[in-house]
Amino acid sequence: MTEKTLRSAPPAQAIRPSRAAVSWKFQSPKHDGQPHKNAYGLYGRTRYRHLLKQSFTVSGQYLTDDITLTPPASYEISVTSGSGFASSLTLTPSGGTVSSTTIYVRLRSGLSEGSYNGEDITISTAGTSDQTVTCSGDVIEYPSPSMTVSQVSLSGFNYITGSGPSSEQTFTVGGQALTSNISLLAPDNYEISATSGSGFGSSFTLTKSGGTVNSTTIYVRLRSGLSAGSYDGEDITISTDGASDKTVTCSGVVENPNPSMTVGPTTLAGFTTDPDTPSPEQSFTVSGEELTSDISLSAPSSYEISITSGSGFGPSLTLTQSGNTGKLHDHLCSIEIGGCLQDPMMEEMSRSGTAGTQRSPPSRAAVS
Repeated sequence: MTEKTLRSAPPAQAIRPSRAAVSWKFQSPKHDGQPHKNAYGLYGRTRYRHLLKQSFTVSGQYLTDDITLTPPASYEISVTSGSGFASSLTLTPSGGTVSSTTIYVRLRSGLSEGSYNGEDITISTAGTSDQTVTCSGDVIEYPSPSMTVSQVSLSGFNYITGSGPSSEQTFTVGGQALTSNISLLAPDNYEISATSGSGFGSSFTLTKSGGTVNSTTIYVRLRSGLSAGSYDGEDITISTDGASDKTVTCSGVVENPNPSMTVGPTTLAGFTTDPDTPSPEQSFTVSGEELTSDISLSAPSSYEISITSGSGFGPSLTLTQSGNTGKLHDHLCSIEIGGCLQDPMMEEMSRSGTAGTQRSPPSRAAVS
């Protein structure tokens, strides 16, 4: 940085005061392509390439008045780094001298996007010609932070009391030009995870990388342990600094069980055998919905049952419901008449579950 100084003889020799010496040095600020916080610590859509302060120096000798500095409308100046910026300032001489003083300059906030070039700071004092420092800078508009969410609502989260949580559903979240991470907060009755089948909780964070969160799948489920009832209109909130919150509205229901069984056919006839040999097999199917216990089958004393053709026959068996669904899909059951019988008879087989006991019409067996 150089400084030019013009001096005159002392005033007693009737020589007018010299002009103030002005030197300046613009220091290009680091600019990384990311949005910078503005001069007042506030984020906005407009970012400034030359928002960081630059400086020059002013000094004067043999002065008879203050040195006044007036920046153009788009710039502001201060003698203090980081504070005190204004549209003008005054340097007061001491004994006719202003020692070399650093003047800090910045492009002011609130300007529209565009270039602000060739604008002069005017430095003046009595008895000498004005001097200028020409400023140039740009206001650059960067994209505001934004988020993309694939769904606005999810419905059909259901389970039977005591058998939760519900099955998972999904949506995706991404973000661009971010200045902070993306936070997700689930409502009280739902839980979320970035991993299917594990890691579920009430909240978590998606971490940005270079201002971006790539599209990420979020898994949602109605949490376990809820009472029977509807859980509708409950919002997952997705938020980040500088962008409006987004929501995904969840709806689901926890139902009391309504157990039911289906059996068919309900009549089997024509079992024929001799006293020492089991009869040929016949079969029927059993299934259940919304069960709260397994299904038990008990054969009458003259018959045997099995779920395996040709083996495993006995007086009773149990059909186990699957997982938390309360379901039992169609099971094929075989039945045969046992040996060593003496008289023709008509007998029933009962099938029972929590839904109640169903009894088929008699299955007749002819014995010879």
